[in-house]
Amino acid sequence: MKEYSIAIFPIKSETSIELINEIIILLMRKYSLPVNEYKNHSVDYAFEKEIEQLSKVGLLLKIYNRFVQEIGQMDFFEACLSDDIVIIDATREGENNEINNFDIANEHPKSLEHILVVSRNYLPINFYGTDNGGYPDYKTNIFTNQQIIDWLEKKLILNSENKQQNQIALEPRKTNKPDIKKFLSGDKDTINGFYKYMEESIDHVYNNKNQETSIFISFKTKYQYQKSIRLVKKSFDHLKSFVPEHILNKLREISNNAFDTDTNDFQKAIQRILGNDYNKYKSYIMDCAEFLHLPANYKKSVKQLSLDLKEGIYHNSESKTAKYLEDGSLVYATELNTKQRIWQLLTIIDHDYIMHCDELWIYGSDDYLDSWWTRGELLVYSYLLHQNIDKRNNKKPRKLLLYNPVTDCVKEIKPLAISDKIAKRIARIQSNCSPGGMGYESVKSLRLMNRILWSTETDSALAIEEYIKTIFKKMLPYMLLQQGLNEEQVSEVLKDQDALMQIETNIKEHFSELKLQVKTGKLSKENKEYYQSMFRQQMNYMPESTSNLINENELIDYLFGKDYLGDEVFSNEFWETVLLQKPINKSEKNIEEKLNDLENEIEKLLNFSKPEHENLGTIKDIETKMRVGENNVIRKSSTIYFYAFTIRWFNKSFRNWK
Repeated sequence: MKEYSIAIFPIKSETSIELINEIIILLMRKYSLPVNEYKNHSVDYAFEKEIEQLSKVGLLLKIYNRFVQEIGQMDFFEACLSDDIVIIDATREGENNEINNFDIANEHPKSLEHILVVSRNYLPINFYGTDNGGYPDYKTNIFTNQQIIDWLEKKLILNSENKQQNQIALEPRKTNKPDIKKFLSGDKDTINGFYKYMEESIDHVYNNKNQETSIFISFKTKYQYQKSIRLVKKSFDHLKSFVPEHILNKLREISNNAFDTDTNDFQKAIQRILGNDYNKYKSYIMDCAEFLHLPANYKKSVKQLSLDLKEGIYHNSESKTAKYLEDGSLVYATELNTKQRIWQLLTIIDHDYIMHCDELWIYGSDDYLDSWWTRGELLVYSYLLHQNIDKRNNKKPRKLLLYNPVTDCVKEIKPLAISDKIAKRIARIQSNCSPGGMGYESVKSLRLMNRILWSTETDSALAIEEYIKTIFKKMLPYMLLQQGLNEEQVSEVLKDQDALMQIETNIKEHFSELKLQVKTGKLSKENKEYYQSMFRQQMNYMPESTSNLINENELIDYLFGKDYLGDEVFSNEFWETVLLQKPINKSEKNIEEKLNDLENEIEKLLNFSKPEHENLGTIKDIETKMRVGENNVIRKSSTIYFYAFTIRWFNKSFRNWK
C-alpha cells in the first residue's frame, strides 16, 4: 500500500478549526470510511481517531494546530518540501488582521502545485497559489468554509479516479522529495533537484493556463453585460440622510461597479457590506441604484461575445475559451492607486491572462482608449509580440483582432509599434511591479543599497547603519528560523550581544568588499555565484515576459549600477504618489485612428505624464481621509507584509546554534 501525506496549516481561530473538521470529513468520505460529523469541537481537539482511521488506508494526515503547539517557518518549509499535499489557510482574522499564517509562509505556494492556498477573505496582492479557486477575488471578498470544501473536493481526486485538468491526485509526488538536511546544508544536487521540480510545476501551471485561455477580451467594463445594475456616485448625497457614515464608506468601494442583472451579485454585495443591517437599509440603497443598458446599436455585450466564441461562431465552429476581467475583480471603479499599484495590477493581468492567449480581441467601443487599463493591456500585448515572448505549447501565431460591436464583425490589426528602448523600459517596470517578485521592503533595501554604493562616504556609513537596524528589527528572527533554529534558540541569539556584533561586522565587511568590486567592475566568484542564485530564484516569481528578456550576466552587470539603483521605479514618488484619472477629452476619430495616435504617446503612457492623470499627493498626505472628494476611495495599506529571505552573510556566525 502506497502511503502519502497531507499537511494542513489552520490559523489560530475557531472557524479555521471547523474547516479542518470539514476537510477530514471530505477525506474520509473519499475513502468510504465511517464518518461521524462532529460539531462544535474544542479548538484543541486533536482528531486522533480520524487520523488513525485515515492512516490505515495510507493517508498520513498532519495538522499544525496553533492552539496547541508552536508553529514556525521551518514547519511549513519542511512540509512544502516533504509532504505530498499541503493546505494552508491564508485567511486574515482579528481587528487588525493579526490572526494569520503569514509569519510561517514562504514563496513556495506561488510555484508548487501540491501546495493549496485557501482563504475566507481576499489575499494580500503578493501572496497567492498556483490555482486561485480556493479563495475569493477582490470583488467577491468573502468565502465560506463550504465554498472552500467544494473547491477542495473538485481539486483533490483519488488515484483511481479520472484526473482532469487542474486536479491533484491523492498520490505520492512523482518527483523525489528532497532531503531536508541536505537541502539546508546547501547540497547542490539536492537543491538542483528541487528547483527542477519547481520548474516542472511552473511549466504545468503555465500549460494549464494556456489551455484555458484561447482568447483574452480587452474592453471597457460598462459593456460587460446586456443589462446591469450599479450604485452611482451621485446617490450618496441622498443616502447621507438615511445611512450611517461607516456604511457609506463601504458602499463607496463598489459604487460605479456594474453587476449583471441576471444574477444576484449586486444584492449579495450589498448584503455583505450591510451585514445585520441589511433589512434596515436595503430599500434606501436599492432606490439609489440605476440600470445600465448596452447601446441599442451594439449587437453583443462582452459576456455574449465570450459565449459565442465558445460556440465557435467566429472560428468555423471551433470552440474557443475566452477570458476577460470582470468589473471590480482587481480594482474598484472608484479606487485611487499609486503608479506602482497601477502597474502591479496590469502585470497581474498580463501574467494571469494576456501572456497565455492566442488572440487578444479589442471590444471596439467608441471609448475603448479612454481608459489607462485598456491602453495598458494593448501595450503589454504589443510588447509580448515585439519581444517574441511565448511559452505556449501550440506555438500558433499570435493575433490582435478588433471586434466592432455595431457590425458584429472582426478584423486583424497590427500591434502598437514598440521600440527596443520602450521594451526595456516595460521590462524594468514589470519586473519591479510583479507581486510575486517585488515588495515595498525590497524597494527600501534598494534605496539603501543606492546610498551605500553610490553616495558619499558619510551617507554610505549612515545607510549601512540603517540597513543593520532594519535587519535586526524586522528580518533577523525570520532568517534564523529559516536556518533551522527553533523559537527558543532564536530568542537566545537575539540576547547574545557578541553574536549580534559579529553579524554587524560581517555585514559591514560584506558591503565594504561589494563597494570595491562594483566600482572596479568585477564581482568576486563568491558574490557572483550568490547573486546568480538569487536571480534564478527571483525569476521563478516574475512574469515570463520579464524573465525571458534578461539573462543572469546582464542582471549581475547592472544590478548594482548607479542608473539601476537610482531608477524611478524605486523612487518614493513612484510608490507613494496617488493618481486620479480624469475623463479623457472626447475625440471624433474612430478607434483605428486613435490606435495610430497612441503609438506616438507610449512614453507618456509609461510615465503617466498625460494630462488626464492628476497628482493628488502622497498616501500620507491623504490617508487620514481615506477618500478624495466625495466618492473616490483608497485601498487601506495592508498590515501584513509577506516576504521570504535568502541571506548568507550571517551563516558562519550561527552554525553552532543548529
